[in-house]
Amino acid sequence: MRSIGAACLVVSVTITMTMAASTLPKAAAPSPVSGVRATATSSSVTLSWSNPAAGTFTGVMVRRAEGHKAPTAPTSGTLIARVPAPRRSTVDPSVSADTTYSYALFAYKGTAYSRSTAITVTTSRKPLTGINVFSGASYGFNEPFSVAYDGTNVWVTNTDASSVTELNAATGTLVRTISGGSFGINRPLGIAFDGTHLWVANAIGNSVTEIYAATGKWVRTLSGGSYGFNHPYAIAVGDGDVWVTDYYSEAVTEFSASTGRWVRTLSGGSYGFDGPEDIAVHGVDVWVTNYLGESVSELSASDGRAVRTLSGGPYGFNGPSAVGFTGTDAWVANYDNDTVTELVDSTGAWVQTLSAGSYAFSGPTAFAVRGADVWVLNDGNSVTEFDASSGSWIKTLSGARYHFDAPTGIALAGTRLWVTNELGASVTEFPAS
Repeated sequence: MRSIGAACLVVSVTITMTMAASTLPKAAAPSPVSGVRATATSSSVTLSWSNPAAGTFTGVMVRRAEGHKAPTAPTSGTLIARVPAPRRSTVDPSVSADTTYSYALFAYKGTAYSRSTAITVTTSRKPLTGINVFSGASYGFNEPFSVAYDGTNVWVTNTDASSVTELNAATGTLVRTISGGSFGINRPLGIAFDGTHLWVANAIGNSVTEIYAATGKWVRTLSGGSYGFNHPYAIAVGDGDVWVTDYYSEAVTEFSASTGRWVRTLSGGSYGFDGPEDIAVHGVDVWVTNYLGESVSELSASDGRAVRTLSGGPYGFNGPSAVGFTGTDAWVANYDNDTVTELVDSTGAWVQTLSAGSYAFSGPTAFAVRGADVWVLNDGNSVTEFDASSGSWIKTLSGARYHFDAPTGIALAGTRLWVTNELGASVTEFPAS
């Protein structure tokens, strides 16, 4: 009897408790979170938001789905985190690069959930590593000739396509291809960046096109009249002006970078221009290589005055095709005899000529410089690196993995180099060190 009574007591208590629980009011759903923000990298997404009023919720559930449609219920998608109040951010470390994800955030209290607040984000591409070759129809490369870096993106002139291609320097992603219409791009060769705008020399169009780098918007095209362009070849900027070599008229044209207003055209005997190709502004001077004249002309950047013409003697210029600078020295690439000549910038005095041996120069055609490091682009499908302070060879880059194919342009973008391959219809990108 005692054991039966105890059992009845237990049953009675259990029933009473069950009935009491069934009559409890359901917790009210909290208000949703607001102001959701997402920041994505190639490997993570950081989410932040504004919480409902304190005390009205216990936490926020974050759920994820791949694509543009976010989870619609607290049980759908992938659970990323339960973030207790009052925290208002979390990181999702389990994402893939270059992928779109949609997140739904639910504020909760007990088993009651708010309606969702959603956000969609696309992770970035992985930063470039190793050696990369960009080619194919989407890039529009067709005899890519010159390359310039604007601090964020890389710009490539496509001579045979009469276009300019823009790529993200960090990821190699195609940004846009510019051609036609008001741009007036026609057989573009040289390209230069002035800090805000890009300037493109159009060899057949006998014009220069200005582009706003941030948006790719056309600004103006300069041609005719006092500009007198006749096969503009190379372009340089400095001290608020733009300088253009004019190959067939053996002249250099200067105009204002801010207004496009013509300043002067330099030509005639005192300048010694003869097939002027490359041009560079360094300090108070402008330097021009004369491919046909086997010489280098130095001009005053302030008034266009002829300073000196260097030729003969120890210089050994032979098809001078490019000029670059390191500190107080100038370097000239001699395409036709596979050498590089060093000069004193301030006086034009010859210092040394680098040739043969480990340098392996083969049709040197362009320079890239960082501090004392100099990279020489060789038409013979290689890049030679040397130390400017000592003139000592560092390395020569060549072979199938670089895919160099008649390279013509080189630019340094941060810690990486970009090379245009004219015959390969491609661009090669690789570490500078």
